[in-house]
Amino acid sequence: ETVEELRAVVAELDGAIERGEVKVAELRSEKEEVIAERKRTDVETEHMNGAKQWEAGEKAKFQKTLADANAKIRAEQERIAHSVLHMHELEREITVLQAKLTSLTERKSETERRYYQPSLEDMLDYKSRSWSPLSQQMYNKTKGVITGYEEMTAMQRRVPRVVVAVVFLMLYGVLVASAYALYFVFSRVRVTVSKLVLLGDASFALYWLVACILTLVLVRDPTALIASRAPRLSAIFQFLWIVAFISYALLRILQLAVHMALPILMELVCVIVVGQHYYLRVWRPCMLDIYPTGSAFSMYYLCYCCLFLAFALNKLQSLAPLQPMGGSKLTVTEWFRIVRARFLNPNIPENSSSGGGGPLEPNHGAAANAMQSQAQAQAQPDLALADLFANIRND
Repeated sequence: ETVEELRAVVAELDGAIERGEVKVAELRSEKEEVIAERKRTDVETEHMNGAKQWEAGEKAKFQKTLADANAKIRAEQERIAHSVLHMHELEREITVLQAKLTSLTERKSETERRYYQPSLEDMLDYKSRSWSPLSQQMYNKTKGVITGYEEMTAMQRRVPRVVVAVVFLMLYGVLVASAYALYFVFSRVRVTVSKLVLLGDASFALYWLVACILTLVLVRDPTALIASRAPRLSAIFQFLWIVAFISYALLRILQLAVHMALPILMELVCVIVVGQHYYLRVWRPCMLDIYPTGSAFSMYYLCYCCLFLAFALNKLQSLAPLQPMGGSKLTVTEWFRIVRARFLNPNIPENSSSGGGGPLEPNHGAAANAMQSQAQAQAQPDLALADLFANIRND
């Protein structure tokens, strides 16, 4: 039994040894495979390191190429900027040279004209070199005045005829409208100093307004424009205007003589100041053929217009005292209808406290009849105003 047990143990040991040898063989084969795999991995790692190094080199080359390209672009931009600056400098030089060429051409033409067609001015310029300083100054001043007048006349003549015709019609239209209003007053209205002064205030305010608008549009005085294109018509217009203004001033003096009041005196002083200022600033230079340009005259005309418009509104208030009739409740249309009715109706008296004048009608009857009619008109002013107001309200 012991021998059999030993044999069985030996057989088991042999089987264990064989199994160990098989496992060792398997381990050896796995070891060889691992070694082979390691070698392949090392080869691939070397290849990948080589590719990485190549990519790094290519990247460095690309960055260098990009840096070179950026440097070339910057250099090209700087060259273009220098070229643009140089081109602008050349353009400025060309402009200066063209101006010099134009000046030289004009001087050449002027020299040729003086040589082939000498004028009186050229001869005086040559002779004035030997004159005294005072004579030279007088000659230069006279030459400047004549040259300025010729330039202004040429500029005025460049204005289209249609514009001159419109200016002429507007200015003469004011005169015609004023003349028609004067005829209307004398033919249909009881003539009084106050109404004539009111007509003068409105007419001159309209004239100043038209002159202000024309000066702003034309950038020159309209009367100077007409004087340069139609001297005779301008002289007639100025004569009619001065006659109208003198007549208006005489009416103002007559009004002051009839009603000695401080407001009337102040208005007369303002009218005289306006006439003097217009004579010195506008009328006299125009008569002396001095035609200044610009819109400065529009400020004069605007001030004149506002002043005479204030005079006219003051007269309208004196002709239409609406406060006793509740003027604050009247509409604008009713207010103007009352003013028109008071202006046209001879039976309604005027408010003499604000400067209204007496009637200027001729004495067709006896003095007693005139005094009686005036007493009747003053005895019933409230009744006439009340009837007029009631008629307008009913309409």
